[in-house]
Amino acid sequence: MTKTIRARFIGGVFKPLEEIEFPEGKDAMIIFEEKPEDWSLIFKELVKQVEAVSTGGNSVEDIRKERQR
Repeated sequence: MTKTIRARFIGGVFKPLEEIEFPEGKDAMIIFEEKPEDWSLIFKELVKQVEAVSTGGNSVEDIRKERQR
């Protein structure tokens, strides 16, 4: 069985950030991915990359401005 949960590393131990059903004392394999601290920076970089490979049409910024009108 595979399940993805959010956890926080505190005092040398991963602590789940949500309720989980798991037998006490049973071993588990943990594969962890570090969460980026600022998703807005990652999103801005992704937008730049998408616009750089765009073959025409409106840019993300153009679409954003149109929606604000």
